[in-house]
Amino acid sequence: MLIFNRLIVKIKIIFKYAKTLRTLFSSLYRKLKKEKVMKIYQALKEKKKLVNAITQISNLVKQNNSIPAENDFEFNIEDLLKERNQKVKELIDLKVRLSKSAQLVQPLIFELSELKETLRMYQEIDTQQGLVSHQYSDVQLNKKVQLSKKNVLERMDVLRARIDEIQNKIDEFNYSTELL
Repeated sequence: MLIFNRLIVKIKIIFKYAKTLRTLFSSLYRKLKKEKVMKIYQALKEKKKLVNAITQISNLVKQNNSIPAENDFEFNIEDLLKERNQKVKELIDLKVRLSKSAQLVQPLIFELSELKETLRMYQEIDTQQGLVSHQYSDVQLNKKVQLSKKNVLERMDVLRARIDEIQNKIDEFNYSTELL
């Protein structure tokens, strides 16, 4: 009986939290619809909010679809699914608009992604040289390198500078460009 009561209390807390979230996201959606102009950075924030809302609703559905037979349902799963579907449609529309709006900086976005991946690769380069103990035995290896630690660090500094430069250009674009 104690577990049952605790479960009811937890469900009521979740229900109140869900209602608050629904109200919050509904007001944000209405505000978004009333605004004629939205910058890309604002749309990116809205996208994040929609993704979070969809996740919240999905979790509520998964956690509250099946309850003990003697309990009453706190949530109408069909209503939650309708709400989730609406949020997914909004997210798709927003992603399409973002994609159209960001076409001018797509080359920079792709370059940024590849530079970050290259930076990760450099971070993983083994630069140990000289006598080095093998990881799983007492054997020591005499290692030599083609790229020294200093050389790798210099290359990483160049990459970081370019990454910062590109990110600044993208940020400027996002703050100054209206969503299509």
